[in-house]
Amino acid sequence: MDRARVARRHWCPPPVIALTVGVARSRSAGWSIDTDAVVFRSRKIFAIHTLVARRDRVQLTTVATNPLQRRAGLASVQIALSSGARATVKQVERSDAEFLLHQIGRRNVVVAPVSQ
Repeated sequence: MDRARVARRHWCPPPVIALTVGVARSRSAGWSIDTDAVVFRSRKIFAIHTLVARRDRVQLTTVATNPLQRRAGLASVQIALSSGARATVKQVERSDAEFLLHQIGRRNVVVAPVSQ
């Protein structure tokens, strides 16, 4: 019985843990885009993951939202590389997510109109 009392005394409620992890994730998450490279950074519970890739190696860019994110004006952005690696940044502003969606896939290619 003494062990049960000790365990209850040092027990941390799940909402406190979830709030702490959520704050840590939002502080360490981020993205950067350059003319040649894209950088995504996210946090798992104890590790920070950073993906640096050339823009021409990105094969897929996905923007996803759930009902709570839509209400708050947020979104999640995921990129997939030709090597099979994936990176996700969650809780980004919706306008930033749309910017990333349109800018990562752009190439410096001149498209000529089709003549008929």
